[in-house]
Amino acid sequence: MSDGLFVINSFAEALKDTHLKIHLAGHSTGAVLLGYLLNALDTMGIPDLIESCNLMAPACSIDFYKKNYEPRLQVQEIDKTKVKLPALSLFNLKEQLELDDNVGFVYRKSLLYLVSRALERQNDKPILGMQRYSKKLTMHPGLTIDYSNGKKGVTNSTSHGGFDNDVATMNTIMTKILKKAPTKPFTKEEMKGY
Repeated sequence: MSDGLFVINSFAEALKDTHLKIHLAGHSTGAVLLGYLLNALDTMGIPDLIESCNLMAPACSIDFYKKNYEPRLQVQEIDKTKVKLPALSLFNLKEQLELDDNVGFVYRKSLLYLVSRALERQNDKPILGMQRYSKKLTMHPGLTIDYSNGKKGVTNSTSHGGFDNDVATMNTIMTKILKKAPTKPFTKEEMKGY
């Protein structure tokens, strides 16, 4: 058993016979890691283990999403042995912010453009975190997609790397997890320097 699966299995054992569930959150390539983790969790035989999953600027392909995430949104009708995803939230940049971003001032678009255009075998590979490919997604109950315009909303990141430093995004994720506003929300001061 891998170390990651061992840790999750330990959590699952500790949560047995409680009403508590696991919430997942990933940023960028964390979407790939969590997709593989969900597949590994299928072997545990606890389909209701996960309560929610939040992906910020997911760097996985739409094909990866359709294979590893989408079936879990409708798993009640397809395969009851797979881990379900009752709630999957995506936090992405609006297209103009993707174009205005940069990768270390070397590549003059967001990291997701670099992945889509240069790091995948297929040129212009559809990436889950990019608004320009959102029409390739089928909306399902439990799936929400919020696009940051960098100014106002549930997510205000202005860059690919900014989501996990964005107060609005992090407080939105905490509100989704807690099913109410956090009593001690993230503050701007706490989010600096990470």
